[in-house]
Amino acid sequence: MGVEYVENFYDVYGGHDGVILKYQDAIGSGNYYRFQMDRMMDNTRMHAHVLGGIPNNCTDPGELFFTRDLGRVIFSDIGNDGATVEENIEVSYEYLQGDEATVYLQSLDKESAAFFKELDEQLQSILNPFVEPAFLHSTIEGTLGVFGSAVRSDPFPFTYPQDNP
Repeated sequence: MGVEYVENFYDVYGGHDGVILKYQDAIGSGNYYRFQMDRMMDNTRMHAHVLGGIPNNCTDPGELFFTRDLGRVIFSDIGNDGATVEENIEVSYEYLQGDEATVYLQSLDKESAAFFKELDEQLQSILNPFVEPAFLHSTIEGTLGVFGSAVRSDPFPFTYPQDNP
């Protein structure tokens, strides 16, 4: 597995900076993956949902706290079974040159992948009148949730080579 910085890539939401996650898909049917980045940061790094909005003043200036950035998008190996895969990932938090992180690739079972895909679709439908509402389906009778599994890869260290553009 490898991680590289990318200054600009385009998807359906426009241009972004982020990381490129490279990995070898395990041969077999129905593999699902999700990105995970863990790092320590201070309150000067804002989340993408609050940029230009709410100040983060729950910690003292310079005080570091742990963050876990879980990828919203679920990747599948359908049509690419056993291939070398490169995924462009838009990270959720700002960063500065030299910020260190640990990156993982999560391998999910089919039920967990479906649940997180629906969760992402629900997030996209909030405040967007052109996106059809999404409903979360449960695999647990009488409640909302899913029995599933996720396995993390070995940790991969990553250091940002430059400041947010």
